[in-house]
Amino acid sequence: PRPKLILIGDSITELGSSHAEGWATSLSIRYNRRMDVVNRGMNGYNSRWGMAALPLILEEILGPSSEASSDGIDAAGDECAWEETMHQKKK
Repeated sequence: PRPKLILIGDSITELGSSHAEGWATSLSIRYNRRMDVVNRGMNGYNSRWGMAALPLILEEILGPSSEASSDGIDAAGDECAWEETMHQKKK
């Protein structure tokens, strides 16, 4: 089977496929015939939520008991959570 590039992230990831010139769409075009690009961006998700959802997403796309490697999970929403934590520590 053809390899899959699974994009997991927040609204930036989700909207990467929303128009013909989006970054996720560009990846699909760039890797056409070499791998399937699957976008599973979810509005409002941060890294913690993404990691919690990861097993379900991988099972949905790859099937049960499949092996997958991941590289780099980050979300723009993490910055907001970090700023909120820092703000609470200053009080």
